[in-house]
Amino acid sequence: MWIPVWTLGVFVVSRLLVPRSVRLYFRAKTFHEAACAGGRQAAPAAIRHDYRLAKAESLYTAALGIQKHLSCQSMSEERYLHHQRNVAITYLQLTLLYHQQARLEEAAAMAKEVYDIAEPLTRNSPEQPEFLLLLSDALFRWGEVEQALGNTDSAKAKYRRSLDIDLALHNSTSADITKARLSEMTEADPNRGGDNG
Repeated sequence: MWIPVWTLGVFVVSRLLVPRSVRLYFRAKTFHEAACAGGRQAAPAAIRHDYRLAKAESLYTAALGIQKHLSCQSMSEERYLHHQRNVAITYLQLTLLYHQQARLEEAAAMAKEVYDIAEPLTRNSPEQPEFLLLLSDALFRWGEVEQALGNTDSAKAKYRRSLDIDLALHNSTSADITKARLSEMTEADPNRGGDNG
């Protein structure tokens, strides 16, 4: 008898302690990951109309609205930066979702939104490595979208800038992924040249 009561108590306390936008974001991410469990092998046509992605998009959008509102209402610089980072992270997830669905123009618009938030955060708070990581992620995702759109030079430039940030932060895992992407692009079109970092 005490286990169900204790479980209910934990549930109620967790609901009170975890902000609604965070719950929405993680629910969206769960739907998103479940729909894309096949990874890059899943064809955009196969996942474009998946109900889980529609639900994920709806939840991300709701979380985004709350975070934008909280950002505007922030009374301190610290809270403002926190909420702006959350807005950018949610845009980053929407970039990935739209890219996976081959909704490339929407993905590019979301990637630009992330960049437009992350770049000033990085410029104004260069001592914050999480902002640099966010900028690197924004550039990498934007590079992916540009590559999918066939904008090879733009994609390479974004990948290179992402790589520079990752190398400066000693983020070898992300740097290796970006180097591999640049290498793939060079191998796919050897006449265009370019180095892979």
